Amino acid sequence: MSSRRRQKDLRKQERALLDQRVEGIKGQIERGPLAGVESRVNSSGKEKMSDVLDAFVAPYAGMAPTDDDLRKLFAVAIIAWNAAILGPDGQKEVLDAHTGRILPDATDHERYLLRGFIERLIERKDTLFADNRRSIVSFELTTGADRAYLSVVSTFGDVPGSNGA
Repeated sequence: MSSRRRQKDLRKQERALLDQRVEGIKGQIERGPLAGVESRVNSSGKEKMSDVLDAFVAPYAGMAPTDDDLRKLFAVAIIAWNAAILGPDGQKEVLDAHTGRILPDATDHERYLLRGFIERLIERKDTLFADNRRSIVSFELTTGADRAYLSVVSTFGDVPGSNGA
């Protein structure tokens, strides 16, 4: 089999795997707390949220040397992103709820550092991505033969009751 044919087959397999994962994420959304909120995996006319999330965490990607670390970074970044949309009142509630859940056995100092990191991410969202009021519902990071693939599911439009709505 030629090298071009193998590459084509590999890309086809990767697309099929990605399609399966997207369908799985859609099923999770339909059963989750945002059931009924319109969300799309790739909505034409809008920037791809996978690109947005990737740009959002870019300055911190060096802190995540492994795939697992990168998944954790994306998870924390999504908490910050969605908290930023809620405004100051909602942010405190989200930070209080998630800081303990993310680091259940952490010291007070470690929780303080995590909270500070999330607050910096919220500031980054408010400063550089203020016009994007879409909430991130879910993400999946998969690694292929030579690169990582980020899939993001987000609300289609502004989140009802969000700071900018």
